[in-house]
Amino acid sequence: MEKQYVLGFCFSRDKEEVVLIRKNRPEWQKGKLNGVGGKIEPEDASPLHAMVREFKEETGVDTIDRINDEMNGWKHFATMTFEDDIMGGKAIVYCFKMFSNVCYQCKTIETEQVLCLPLNSELIKSLSLDNLQVLIPMALHNGIKFSEINY
Repeated sequence: MEKQYVLGFCFSRDKEEVVLIRKNRPEWQKGKLNGVGGKIEPEDASPLHAMVREFKEETGVDTIDRINDEMNGWKHFATMTFEDDIMGGKAIVYCFKMFSNVCYQCKTIETEQVLCLPLNSELIKSLSLDNLQVLIPMALHNGIKFSEINY
């Protein structure tokens, strides 16, 4: 059975800052920065609904009112598929982006630190997971929808 996840990047409206989480788990991500996200649960109506749920759980910000908001809502921009991911087995990661100043309202809710960082931050350059060096520029690009990345 494949595992399904969501991963989201909430950027400021001026595209200068992004919300990231300093991960505690899994072990291979410990201390690294990643986007907000997690596992899609059976009760989630769609990957988009899972993104809204995960974002609220991890940042305290409810974005349910943005589901149908074309200007300020979550937008799917890439799907990564893994035949044998690092956790073992097949996995799919649905990647979302949002441009909204709700990024400034985000705070640490669970055990992993939530940060709103300038895109040119040394922390992003030095502590982010390798895939963020590709995913963040992809999310910022407006003209193309990247549908699938296979690993």
